[in-house]
Amino acid sequence: MLFTFSSKQGLGTPSSFSIALNNVLTFADNRTRYEVAPVGLDVWYSWQNVSSDYNNNTFRLTLDGGTNWHTITIPNGTYGVKQLNLEITAILVANNWTFTNSAGAVVYPIQVAPDTSTGDVQMTIIGNGLREVGEPNVGIDFSVSDFSSLLGFSKTIEGGYTASGAIEDLPTIYESNLPPDITRGVQNLLLHSNLVDSTVNGANTSSDVIYSFSSGNVSPGGLIQIDVNNRIYVPLAQPQYSSINFYFTDQDNNAIDFNGQPVSIRFEIRERPDYWFQKLYLLLVENAVKKPISGKGFTF
Repeated sequence: MLFTFSSKQGLGTPSSFSIALNNVLTFADNRTRYEVAPVGLDVWYSWQNVSSDYNNNTFRLTLDGGTNWHTITIPNGTYGVKQLNLEITAILVANNWTFTNSAGAVVYPIQVAPDTSTGDVQMTIIGNGLREVGEPNVGIDFSVSDFSSLLGFSKTIEGGYTASGAIEDLPTIYESNLPPDITRGVQNLLLHSNLVDSTVNGANTSSDVIYSFSSGNVSPGGLIQIDVNNRIYVPLAQPQYSSINFYFTDQDNNAIDFNGQPVSIRFEIRERPDYWFQKLYLLLVENAVKKPISGKGFTF
C-alpha cells in the first residue's frame, strides 16, 4: 500500500503534523507480518539559520576608524554565504554606507564570499582611500552577537587601513580562522513517525526515526526532493492506526521549523516477503514437536 500525505491535509504545522484517517487501518500481526519504508519526500529548505532568537543577526561597522559605529541587522531568514553577502550589500546601499572610487564606481566596505577551494569564508574589507595615509578607516565589530560563527570568524574587531600613498585602498582579505557554520549546526534532518519504533539503520536502540536526510546541494530557499531508491523496511509499530503522526528534528533532536512551507511525505506499508514462509516453517516446527517425523537415518 502506497500512501502520500501533505502537511496541508493534517493538523499542526509542516514541522509537526498529524493525519486523521477516514477509516482505521488494522494490521494483524503487525510486527511480524507488516513493514514500512519511506518512498520519498518534498520539503523546502526554509528553516532559518539567522535570527534574533539565535542572537546571530547583527554586527557593527565603522567607516571612520571607530568614531561612529553602525549596527547592521540581518532580517531573520535562511541564508547561504552568497545570500548573506547580497543582504549585507543591500543594507550598505540603503544606508549610504558605501564609497565611490576614482572611476566613479561604488565600493562596498565589506563583502563575504565562500572559498570553494578550502571550504572557508573570505571577508574583504575595503576602506576609503581618500582619507589620510595610514589613518584607521573601515572596521568590523563581531563582538556584539554570534553572527561571526556562521562565517567562521572570532568575535573580534577587524579593521582596514588606507594603503600608503594610494588614492584607493587595497582590499584587506581575511580568511575564516574557525570552521564556518553557515547551517548553524544543522547537518541532517530526521523524520519521526508513529509508524515505527525502531531505527531505520538497524541500531539496537528504540527510536521513532523513519528517515534521515540532508539538504544536499539544494540552496537555502530551494525545494529538497527525495526519491528513496534503496529502501530499508522496518516492522510496523502498531496494529491499528486512526491517525499517522510526523515531525522533524535535526541530528541533535532539536525541532526544525519550516516556517509554514508545506511538506509532502510518501511511504509504503507492505506484507513482509518472507512472512508466509516463516509462518509455514513455524507451523512445521510446531507439528514436528508434537509428533516427530522419523525417517531412515534421521528424525525431524
